[in-house]
Amino acid sequence: MPESTAVPGPDESGDAFSITIGPRHFGGARDIATATAFAVGLITTILVAVVAGLPGVIGTVYVLTAFAAWVQAFRRSWRISPDRIEARRWFRWHTVERADVSAIEAARDEMGIRAVALAAGGTPLEIDVDDVRVEPLLADALARFVDDCHDDGATIDPLVTTLVRR
Repeated sequence: MPESTAVPGPDESGDAFSITIGPRHFGGARDIATATAFAVGLITTILVAVVAGLPGVIGTVYVLTAFAAWVQAFRRSWRISPDRIEARRWFRWHTVERADVSAIEAARDEMGIRAVALAAGGTPLEIDVDDVRVEPLLADALARFVDDCHDDGATIDPLVTTLVRR
């Protein structure tokens, strides 16, 4: 789980605060077991391809893609304040100012709701629903941010309110 910090803002009531979540650090038996499973999977895929006389590209790509998705979780971070949300994926920060948010929607795909998407002119900032579910501090800060955006006149998908208040 990512490291989290909450810093009370200048508001005496405690309504305004800033949080920083992440990045997660490698360690523990679960991370070692996962890394070992990926290494074994990659070696097995390559060995099967060599023995069968096949290129093994598809299996290698699947294993490496899954590994990259897992490693990306160690770089994921958020900073949420009353005025902005910043999300880091790999090495780049994406910032959305609250004043620029016109809509907050539940981003869907064929598997269902996958993210909370904040539309602010350009590419929407997406926060994975799984991250909101496992990080209560993120859910709380996002709920406050959504409420503030609603007060500022942004259109809020009713499902987003349900998602961030679990």
